[in-house]
Amino acid sequence: NKNLINLVAISHAVKNLFIKKYSIYPKKITVLHSGSSIKINFKPKLVHNKRLKIAYFGSISSSKGIDTLIKLSKIDQKNDYYVYGGDKEQIRKIKKRNSNNNLFLNSSIPYAKIPEAMLSMDVLTMPYKKTIRSAGEVDDISKYTSPLKLFDYLAVGKIIITSDLNVLREVIGDKNAYFIKNYQNVYEWKKNIELVKNNRTKNLVISKNNLNLSKNYDHSKRV
Repeated sequence: NKNLINLVAISHAVKNLFIKKYSIYPKKITVLHSGSSIKINFKPKLVHNKRLKIAYFGSISSSKGIDTLIKLSKIDQKNDYYVYGGDKEQIRKIKKRNSNNNLFLNSSIPYAKIPEAMLSMDVLTMPYKKTIRSAGEVDDISKYTSPLKLFDYLAVGKIIITSDLNVLREVIGDKNAYFIKNYQNVYEWKKNIELVKNNRTKNLVISKNNLNLSKNYDHSKRV
C-alpha cells in the first residue's frame, strides 16, 4: 500500500471496497468504467414493429439472466427473443428443453459481427439475477460489475431493459433504460416490454441519449 502509485477500478463500488477493506487513500484510486470499441454511423428512429425483436448478448449463465429471457419468451408470444452467446453444445441443450417458435438461439459470434446483429434488434436486455457469478461461476460480482455488454448496447443506440442494480446506475439512469425493480419476477419484464411498445417517442429519446452517452461519457461526473 505504501508503494502504491495508483489503482484503477471498474466501478465506484470497487473503489469503495478497496478503501474500506485495505484503507487505500481515495485519491490513489481512479475509476474507469468499461467501454466499447464499436463505432457506427447510426441514426435513431421510431420503432413501429408490431413484433419486437428482443435480444440478449453474452454468457449463457443463469446468473446473467438466460433463464429469465427463456421464460419471458414463453409467456410473451407477441414478440421474438434472440440469444447470442455460449458454445454450440450449450445452445443445443437449451434448444432440446425449449421448443417455442419465438425463441431464436445462436452461439457466440465474432466481435466484429456484434454491431450488425445488435442493430437488427429493437430491444437489448440485461436480465441479471440477484447474484451474478463471474467466469467459472464463482464469487458474486453483482455489487461491483461493469459489464462490457452495457457499453456495446449504448454504442449501438438501442433501447435497454435491465435489472435494477445500483452498480449499473453509476453509468446509466432512467433516461437510458427501462429498469426492472422486481427483476426476479418474469411478469414484471413482460409488463415493461409492453411499456416499450406503447412509448415510441420515449424510446427515440432513449436511443439518442445512449448514443450521446457512448460518445461523450465523462467519468469525472460520476460519484
